[in-house]
Amino acid sequence: MHPCEGMNLQFLVDKYAQSSHISAIVGDILLPKPSRISCSKLSGSFPAFLFSALYQREELRGFNHLIVLED
Repeated sequence: MHPCEGMNLQFLVDKYAQSSHISAIVGDILLPKPSRISCSKLSGSFPAFLFSALYQREELRGFNHLIVLED
């Protein structure tokens, strides 16, 4: 991998981690009652990208994560 490729990927994940979509999911995770959050129609490597962005959010540090994928 070229050294710039990793930096570009991290830049994209960092930017996406601050998006309103991720903030909405974080808000749902932080609700006082347990909840099920479902994301549908994700394809390719996008689920990994999404979960990476969630994992990097400061508000979710120290939480357990259970991720169930279709395949």
